[in-house]
Amino acid sequence: MQRRALILAAAGVLPIVSVAYAAPPTASPIGSMEEKHVRDTLATGKLALETSRIALQKAQHAWVKKFAQFEVAEQETLADVLRVASPAATSAPPAGQPDEVGELAKYSGAEFDAAYIRLQLDGHNNLLAIQEEYIKSGKNPSHAGIAKLARGQIKEHIELLNTIRQQGKG
Repeated sequence: MQRRALILAAAGVLPIVSVAYAAPPTASPIGSMEEKHVRDTLATGKLALETSRIALQKAQHAWVKKFAQFEVAEQETLADVLRVASPAATSAPPAGQPDEVGELAKYSGAEFDAAYIRLQLDGHNNLLAIQEEYIKSGKNPSHAGIAKLARGQIKEHIELLNTIRQQGKG
């Protein structure tokens, strides 16, 4: 193919350009690192999703409810993408995780909002660490791309959560 392009360029049919033809990179197979990343992300994301569903009903402040809407959409989408990327991985909650969903449900009003925001900040910081760990040591380029996209969204959510908290809304 490259030879034909050079002949056509020499004949004046194609402009002379330096083109390197390389085979597209092949994705590394899904391995234990990828499965761990998916399991950890899904487990942590499941908590964020469940508490956000509660917040849709119980949150008092409009921005807390708005964040809960964003979070539900993000976690459902991320879970779908990760399950396609690594069907063998599960979303079992990590061992020893306290019943944060049950604890959160006990609150109401401004106390609920504050507890929800704290819980989301903790969860998002955990999610960020999971993505950073995979990006640093993962071997599958496609999977690293997913982690990088998730990392960007997580950073935005941390910033939004901090803004909501600083404004005294959570």
